[in-house]
Parts: sequence; structure tokens; C-alpha cells
Amino acid sequence: RRREITCSRRECKRTDGCTDQALTSESSLAVNRRGAMDLLLGSTVQLADLTGLDVKVDAAAAQPEGVVRGTVTRLEGDTVEAATTWGSFTCDRSKVTKHSAGPPGTCVLWSGTRTGVLLGWRDGSHLVREGSADVTVETESIQKTVPAAQDLRVRTLFGDGVATNVDSSTTTVLLDWGASLKAPHATNSVRCPAAAALPVVRCVAQSTQTMVARSLDTLKQLTTKVSADTRQRLSDQLGDVDGALDSIETQLTDASSIKALASSTMTEDL
Repeated sequence: RRREITCSRRECKRTDGCTDQALTSESSLAVNRRGAMDLLLGSTVQLADLTGLDVKVDAAAAQPEGVVRGTVTRLEGDTVEAATTWGSFTCDRSKVTKHSAGPPGTCVLWSGTRTGVLLGWRDGSHLVREGSADVTVETESIQKTVPAAQDLRVRTLFGDGVATNVDSSTTTVLLDWGASLKAPHATNSVRCPAAAALPVVRCVAQSTQTMVARSLDTLKQLTTKVSADTRQRLSDQLGDVDGALDSIETQLTDASSIKALASSTMTEDL
């Protein structure tokens, strides 16, 4: 029979439950609208401009004008240092006009019950992996970061398992050995390595797709340069070479096929 475990550390037992209670959906949204969501290392920040800031520009690079973005590399009090494609800048936290909920690979909660993994952010919108689909979520809609996303594999103090439900305060995990674990977020007892790896896997999958497409294009160009007799001999021995190449190219350029392949790779390998 399945048993349910409530994960609680010593400090929680002393106070008869976690004192660091999660914000409700409504209050979380209000906090985000005020721009008070925690700024984390690895987050993307956006500034109106670089006026009056400590800016370092790499050799042969030009300092941009207008809106700039960077990845946070240092947080010290109200000082924020961020790296960019052209160099880096250091500013006061008050200069940050917008920022992402966290670095890629962070799990987030929005709309009360929906969870996913951050893949990217730009102009106040997050690209989030929810299940097998990529969705766009406005920063104002994100309630908070959470330890895991639903249906991803996780690690806990009681063993590995799958996150079956994630809300604003707890993560419920079906452990591999049969028990059900309900872990408050405040205990920091649930980790999700799969979420951290997801952006890397997605990037590698996209790079592989591009590389294979280029190789196929080169191969097709080579086949057009051989004589008709040679092409016929190849077809006699290997079948319809041109047809096979066309079929592979179609699958690589078909959005639904690519999503299905990426989805199976991410869910099965992670």
C-alpha cells in the first residue's frame, strides 16, 4: 500500500510547520507587477540605456545604444554585474527595468497550477517548456520559482521519483520505491537535474538538426553532379537515393516531426 511522507526538517517541527509560507497566487502576481521578483545569478536583465554606468567593451566591439540586456554574473548588495555579447556592465539594482524569473533551467509556476522550465527570456516574455510544448509566458504571469516542474524526474532525501504535482508551497513526488512524498518548498529537499539539463539538450538538438540539414544539402548537391549512368547504378544497388534524401529533408523541416523528436528525447533521456 502506498504511504505518504511529509518532509519536514527540524526547524519546521519546532514551529509546527514551515514559517516561510509561499505567497498566494494573487499576492505573487502583485509582487511581480511591482518588479520585486528575486533577481538571481544567471538571470537576464534589461536596462533602458548605459548612461552613467561602469561599462567594459571588448576589443573590436562597439558599445550599443538604447535598450541593453545582459546575463547576471555577480550580485553584491544592490550592485549588479552582467555579461553581454560585447562586454559587460555594472549598475545599481534600481537601474534594472525588467528581468527574467531566473536562468534557463529554472522551474516556474504560473496560472495557479501550471509549471514548466525556463528556456529563454526577452522583452518581458519567457519561453517555457511545459510538458512536450514550448509556450510563451509573460513575466507578470509567473508567480514564483519552484523546485521542479510536473512530470519531470526529481531527486529527494528519500530517493528518486517523478513530480506528480507542484503548487505554490509543496511538491508531491511519486518515489520509485512506491511511496508518495509531499515536500514543502521551504525544506529545499527536492532537486530537478532534468530541468537544469533541458536547455542544453534543446540547444544540442537544434544544432544537430542544423548540421544534419547542411550535410544533406551537400550530399544532394554531390548526387546532382554525377553522371546519369552512375546515378542509375546507385539506384539499382541502393534503391531510390533521391527519394530517400527528399524524405529525410522533409522530416527535418517539418515542425511537428521536429517537436516530436525533441519531446521524446527530452522526456525519455531526462
